[in-house]
Amino acid sequence: MVDKFSLRSVLSLSGGDFMPNAGRKVSVLLFDRTVLSATAVSFYKLEKLDFILDEEKEDISGSDTFKVIGAEGNWDKRRDRYIKWREAREQDSVLNRDGIRVAKNWDYETGWFAERDEIRKTEYNLEGNTYAIRTETRQEAEYTLSELLQQLREKEKESGIILEQLIKMMKESV
Repeated sequence: MVDKFSLRSVLSLSGGDFMPNAGRKVSVLLFDRTVLSATAVSFYKLEKLDFILDEEKEDISGSDTFKVIGAEGNWDKRRDRYIKWREAREQDSVLNRDGIRVAKNWDYETGWFAERDEIRKTEYNLEGNTYAIRTETRQEAEYTLSELLQQLREKEKESGIILEQLIKMMKESV
């Protein structure tokens, strides 16, 4: 797909966009029949399909999804963004946790790129975070260990009560 079908972009959606509460992540792949194997594939992370899921919304021009699709539809803008990304990576780069050289001072909120050679080296991994600086930070615990154990004890009591009720109902139905 990356080489033979001119993969142009990967739009990573958050879990639950298509099946709420399923927690499954989905990526939309955009191909271009008019451009044969451009140098890089662009990646975007969208928090939600804001104009597709919101039926009440009439003006979609301000939505993140609309901006991404609009940017991808304009080959000149995409090329200019790629050049800026490549220059930023050449000026100041770091190796991310996957060993990929990435631009250190790039606004990853607006999307980023991966060279096709890098994608081949990762055995065609199309998970966008592979080619970006990982920004996850470790959150401080909201509860102390004793609070967590107390909550667990309460849940165990609740489960025991429900189990007893089920056993009673089963005996009564026999």
